[in-house]
Amino acid sequence: MRDENKIKEHLRGLSIEMNAHHNALIYTIPDIVYFKDIQGRNLVVNKAFEKLVSLSETEIRGKTDDQIFPPELASHCRQSDREVIMNAKTLRFDEEFTTNDGKTIYFETIKSPLFNDSGNVIGVVGVSRDITERRKLEDRLGLFNTLLNQSNDAIFINDPETGGFWDVNDKACSSLGYSREELLNMNVVDIEAIIPDKFLWEAHVKDLKRQGYMILEGRHKRKDGSIFPVEVNVKYIKQDKADYMVAVVRDISERKEMEERYRTIVRSSMDCFWLTDSEGRILDVNDTSCKLLDYSRKKLLTMRISDIEAMETTDETAWHIKQVKETGHDRFETKHRRKNGSVIDVEVSCNYLNIGAGLFFSFSRDISERKRVEERKMSDQKRLMQEVIDSLPGIFYLIDEHGHIERWNKCFEDVLGYSYEEIKEMNILDFIPEDEKAYIIRKMKDVFTKGRTTAEANLLSKDGGKTPYFGTGILTTINNKPYIVGVGIDISEQKKMEEELIKAQKLDSIGLLAGGIAHDFNNILTAVLGNISLSRFSLKPEDDIYNKLYEAESGLLKAQALTRQLLTFSKGGEPMKKTLSLGHVIKEATDFALRGSNVKCVYTIAEDLRSVEADEGQISQVIHNLIINADQAMPQGGNITIRCDNVTIDTEDSLPYKKGDYLRVSIEDIGIGIPREHFQKIFDPYFTTKQKGSGLGLSTAYSIIKRHDGVITVDSTLGIGTTFHIYLPVSEREVATEITGEKVLVSGKGKILLVDDEVMIRKVTGEILCYIGYKVEFAADGLEAIDLYKRGMEEGKPFDLVIMDLTIPGGMGGVETIKELQRLDPDVMAIVSSGYSDDPILSDYEKYGFKGVAAKPYKVTELSHIIYDVITNKRRGDISNQ
Repeated sequence: MRDENKIKEHLRGLSIEMNAHHNALIYTIPDIVYFKDIQGRNLVVNKAFEKLVSLSETEIRGKTDDQIFPPELASHCRQSDREVIMNAKTLRFDEEFTTNDGKTIYFETIKSPLFNDSGNVIGVVGVSRDITERRKLEDRLGLFNTLLNQSNDAIFINDPETGGFWDVNDKACSSLGYSREELLNMNVVDIEAIIPDKFLWEAHVKDLKRQGYMILEGRHKRKDGSIFPVEVNVKYIKQDKADYMVAVVRDISERKEMEERYRTIVRSSMDCFWLTDSEGRILDVNDTSCKLLDYSRKKLLTMRISDIEAMETTDETAWHIKQVKETGHDRFETKHRRKNGSVIDVEVSCNYLNIGAGLFFSFSRDISERKRVEERKMSDQKRLMQEVIDSLPGIFYLIDEHGHIERWNKCFEDVLGYSYEEIKEMNILDFIPEDEKAYIIRKMKDVFTKGRTTAEANLLSKDGGKTPYFGTGILTTINNKPYIVGVGIDISEQKKMEEELIKAQKLDSIGLLAGGIAHDFNNILTAVLGNISLSRFSLKPEDDIYNKLYEAESGLLKAQALTRQLLTFSKGGEPMKKTLSLGHVIKEATDFALRGSNVKCVYTIAEDLRSVEADEGQISQVIHNLIINADQAMPQGGNITIRCDNVTIDTEDSLPYKKGDYLRVSIEDIGIGIPREHFQKIFDPYFTTKQKGSGLGLSTAYSIIKRHDGVITVDSTLGIGTTFHIYLPVSEREVATEITGEKVLVSGKGKILLVDDEVMIRKVTGEILCYIGYKVEFAADGLEAIDLYKRGMEEGKPFDLVIMDLTIPGGMGGVETIKELQRLDPDVMAIVSSGYSDDPILSDYEKYGFKGVAAKPYKVTELSHIIYDVITNKRRGDISNQ
């Protein structure tokens, strides 16, 4: 009772006099209406509010938003109420509400202050309108615009009166080379390359308006003047009391070229050729078709396929056309009617081409003689059975106890490539490889003894190919004679997936092993090279042994190339780029790939070849893969030509990439070439035409070049050869000049802490450091190194330098150790070392707190310079800080 009186007092304080009309208005409008006092308590709400929160007005009255809404929404409501009350101004905003059943509703809300007679704010009135549908409409409109601009076809919206463009999509701009602003100031006539004499826009629009829709072919002119053929699908639309012409334009250059190629092929074909549209209209035929049916070409081009179809009705032919359109292809037998009324049996191979409104590309062959032989041999029952087995998705065969094939289905012929006449004289074992025949004979015996069996075997086709099949054989009896009824399905894809999985696992294992071998080999090289160098420096240069040790040292340094190739094989991921001149990288990778080959390489490298930002190891891998491909394409030997030059791409049509300066590497072989139908697949993972290929060489090359912001393309002609082109963006930086010849050994003084898990590395490196004047202490891992470094600081005998191995199996490695040492001594001087010469830390060592890097195996003179430079720089810094 007390709460009710308080509410009434607030209502009087708000001076709200609500008569019946006001109540009816507030309670019946679909918008949500509520009144609150200055403490945020709801005083009056309408039916829409009650429905939203599933509470009655009695339950709501006097409660705050915290007692009605979820915490997050209640907090938002309090904040907006506070803003209205403090500023005494109306606030408009959108808000989101989640109902009890999880449905999200969007509202447009207006909140206004309520004033008393003194002009003081005493409450808030709010109205919220459901705008969920409006938001959905806005989202759908945004999606429509996105889809419009992502279309692969150019889209134009025209003014029917003038032909001017009202709107165009991104494809229209890119295909013509104009900006959107330029096109919106143009019309159809500006882009049409060929305008017919006496062309009248008004008449064209009138025809379109009458028909509603047209499909036309024309030629469009780009901004640069080039002309290309197009197919235009244009529709007349009336919308919102306005008229529009919407044209969808497709570049059909490729189709026109294909049509011309096919026209040449089909004219010389001994089979009948038919090109028909989706309505069955005959669009093109060859001379063989005219001769077989005794019609002129001119006459056939006025007919439909149903006019010559003698077995199917018009409706059946239309249904058949629909089926081929859905499946993409079909091979079937039917009958065709000649001009004189006689009927011939034909075998038809039909393919659907998704071009324009759809085309059907078919060949038919006169099989009348074969049919007559079959009909004489087969009874009505056999013919019915044949129709059944021909409908099976896999192969079907019936063989006697000796393996002679008595019956088979059409799929059997298609898969194996033999004709009916050939198969009827063959044995089932003729299709089995020699090494599998004993297995199949054993399986055949199982059928005759056990009644059924299953087997997996390869089938040999006429062209020598092998196709893996899984088959089931069942014993049956015909005229008291035993037979095997067999069916089989092609398991090529299953086998391919299994092989690809195994290949991928093998490659991962080999890559891991290669990286490990390279690391271990580098450690061994470090020990051997260090001992040889020490021995050499202990002798005089004029000593014979001195020269022999020098030659041995040089040979070991060349062995580094082997480990570099192993690391290149095992590594992946983002490139570690540095400024490179690719000439020596290409020659080194090529020499490595062609070891033991009968193929030679001819280089043409521009003298002014620009530098690039690249990962040397990854680019070596690309060159290596391409050279291996070229080598395998020339089993009889020959020359590979490698050209390196600078090119400028000044139009985006030249490459699938942006304009700019590029370094181009072209690798040309004179091998067997690549079929054009494989061009789109050669960079796909696991795609290979080689029996022993992994299918990863070109896909890896493509991936690496892409990560370098470059492009790789291919040109090839069967029987002539293949050329791969690599385009890499040039660098404006100059390649650092390397000092040739052997550096002089530099002596020094200081205390060095050497951290390495390998005893032989610690021993030989320690002897080297002592030989050139340094005192050395050793640690096997990071924890031991930290203890020694800390002890040296405490005893007043700090280390001048720490040389630490990057990777220590089972222990704290270089990165973790340098972090701990920097906590002890922010001025710690450390050099990082590793047998993994491609580790990204080595190329960005300063980022991790190191002052230098020494890749294993060490060359003593280079190591002495690195140590001297780091320690000297430290001492200079110490002097300048004093």
